[in-house]
Amino acid sequence: MDKVNRNDLQQARLGYVYVSLAAILFAVSGTSAKYLFNDGVTAFQLIQMRTSLAFAGLLIWLSLKNPALLKIAPQNIAYFAGLGVFGIGSAQFFYLLAISKINVAAAILLHYTGPVFVALYVVLIQRHRLRFNSVLAIFGTLLGCYLVVGAYNLELFELNRAGIAAGLLAAVSFAVYSVSSEYGMRKYTPWTGLLYGMLFAALMWN
Repeated sequence: MDKVNRNDLQQARLGYVYVSLAAILFAVSGTSAKYLFNDGVTAFQLIQMRTSLAFAGLLIWLSLKNPALLKIAPQNIAYFAGLGVFGIGSAQFFYLLAISKINVAAAILLHYTGPVFVALYVVLIQRHRLRFNSVLAIFGTLLGCYLVVGAYNLELFELNRAGIAAGLLAAVSFAVYSVSSEYGMRKYTPWTGLLYGMLFAALMWN
């Protein structure tokens, strides 16, 4: 029993490390994207290149490391198409579009309101009740985004409405990606889900 608990604790710690690394890389990618936008690259060009290169790189890596992960059942193709188009592809595009319109910090914060939409899905669709600390966390997230984005300044909505809307759409798409990914991981590994989701995202933007 103690061994099981130690394994669970180790996995939980690794999970926090992975989330922290993902957040750092996410911030780096946002800053890099802003640099490219300032140099004349468009969000459409960047999402096309990003999804295509990500799929190609992941395909090569998995083919060499574990080809068995490339196998999927034909009846799941529609699921992966939805994951790629409405989840991965849309979340990345709207995030990049938001960065091209507003500053990186605001775009990232708007994108990170995605868990709020996941919580709404859990309450409205799955009919689960949220604990009090979860409700406080949601309100804290919304309040923080409100203050950082500067939503109290009415002129902001006149100047950056498209950027704010893109950031919120990125959050909704991220929520779709999160919920649908959970369904896919009941049958496949995260690597397989990411590979085929990225494939359909790349096909859409190409």
